[in-house]
Amino acid sequence: MKKYKCIKEFVVNKYDEKFLLTEKTMKIEKGTIWNMTNEVPYTNGDYHLERYTDTHFIWIDIIKEHLKEFFTEVE
Repeated sequence: MKKYKCIKEFVVNKYDEKFLLTEKTMKIEKGTIWNMTNEVPYTNGDYHLERYTDTHFIWIDIIKEHLKEFFTEVE
């Protein structure tokens, strides 16, 4: 599984448990580490990234251009 580090803070739209767009947003913080899975993106994106915190499971779907702009692959 590939890992990616956020290199530039940005904001994404939030989706609910049925993968429907909400009016809320979520800040993706610089320095956070994300796992790229083999899952098909849940929404309109090219890649599915996941991150676990002490209390939450977070996922985002991201297009190729944003992956290059906001993330770098890490080992």
